[in-house]
Parts: sequence; structure tokens; C-alpha cells
Amino acid sequence: MKLSDIVLKPVTFEEYSDCFSLWYDRNITSSIASSYNGIINPWIFPSYDELLKGSLQAKFLSRVSVNNKGRWKKYSVSEIKRGRDAEVIDIASNDKIKKGHLELYFSVDYESNDQRIRIKFAEIEGLIVGYSVSFKDFHKGFFTWAAPPERGKENYYALCDQLEV
Repeated sequence: MKLSDIVLKPVTFEEYSDCFSLWYDRNITSSIASSYNGIINPWIFPSYDELLKGSLQAKFLSRVSVNNKGRWKKYSVSEIKRGRDAEVIDIASNDKIKKGHLELYFSVDYESNDQRIRIKFAEIEGLIVGYSVSFKDFHKGFFTWAAPPERGKENYYALCDQLEV
């Protein structure tokens, strides 16, 4: 599993805003310093177990976070490898909302928290889908692009354009 397996495409702010409203039931306001994108090939897994196994093979994975009844629990890669994966799977499987409840963070070198790549997951029709990706300009080369990415933006945000897979 590689970040380059995720395929992105630039979209207009209006297209991104429509997707955002689908996922979050609210509107967003424009940010001039941001690039808005669609995810045309997200990561999809048949189970939380497969997601964790695959993510441990991915380069630069630094943390897994899971929402436990409103409180985020954070796990380092070494904790997951030492057997805490069952705890993550249990918490994610029992989440009532099943949207944005599990996040993977990827860090190149020793970047600060706000410099990491973040992928949010949702459970849709029994599959675990990476529906949201956010990253900084210097990370855009880690992904595959269906069309050239926007240049000169600091922050990049991408969403899947549908709630079904």
C-alpha cells in the first residue's frame, strides 16, 4: 500500500464545497491559500484489520488515531505493531457514526503535527474508505494526479465525491 495508490484531481471550490456538505452536513467558506481536490481512487479496505495491516506496510506512517466516544486515542506505529491493533479495531468497529472516526497520519522525517498527511476513514456499505485527505504543498508528489495539481497553494484538501462505493 502506497500513498501514490490514491489518485487525486483538482476541482473547483464549488465542487469541493458540495462534497464537503455531503460528508459533514454543513457548508465551508473559501480559503485562498488552499487547493481543493477530489479523490477519484481512494484507499478501500474490506475490514479495519486489513486497513491496519496495509497501513503498517505504507511508508511514513507515524500515527493512528481513533475516536472513542468523543475522545481521540492516539497510537504510535510501534504500539500497533506490539498488539494494540485489536484495541483500535474494537473502538472503530463500535463507533456509532462510522465517519471520520479513524485517521492515519504520515510524516516525512520529523514533521510537526500540522505538517503531516492525514487520511480520514468512513465505513460505507461494509467497506472502510479513505474519504478525506489533507496535506501540505510539499507532499503533493506522494500522490498520483489525474490532472496536474494546482500550484502555489500551501494547503491541499481532497474529498471523495460520493457516499457510496
